[in-house]
Amino acid sequence: TIFKSRDSVRICYRNRCRYFCFVYWQRAWTLCKRKKNRCGVLAKIKEKLPNTFLSLHGGSGIPAEDIKNAIARGIVKINVNSELRIAFHDTLKNVINSSDEIAIYKIMAPVIEAVQKVVEEKITLFGSSGQA
Repeated sequence: TIFKSRDSVRICYRNRCRYFCFVYWQRAWTLCKRKKNRCGVLAKIKEKLPNTFLSLHGGSGIPAEDIKNAIARGIVKINVNSELRIAFHDTLKNVINSSDEIAIYKIMAPVIEAVQKVVEEKITLFGSSGQA
């Protein structure tokens, strides 16, 4: 079920949810940049749900500065699956188009490296380097 923000916060508070997930984040973040009074929405939610983890769904494609701002306002989990899929897909497509090799294990190294590069960039951006 999809609720409006205020309803979601109330329901999460009443039920002592462990995670509160932003599903339409990219749209909300765009609105936040246009309307300064919306920029405090994460801080307000974190204030209402102090013992709840805030999760960012749809984090792929959001500029680095906006991600840093979201983390500063309480986001602790960020989904970036689309960026990983794009790195995988595009690199695999390029490797296949530039090679006659049919043994998949022989052409996967650059694909894995491309995905790993994105993962390492995100770990650094999220401030998670050395946290394992």
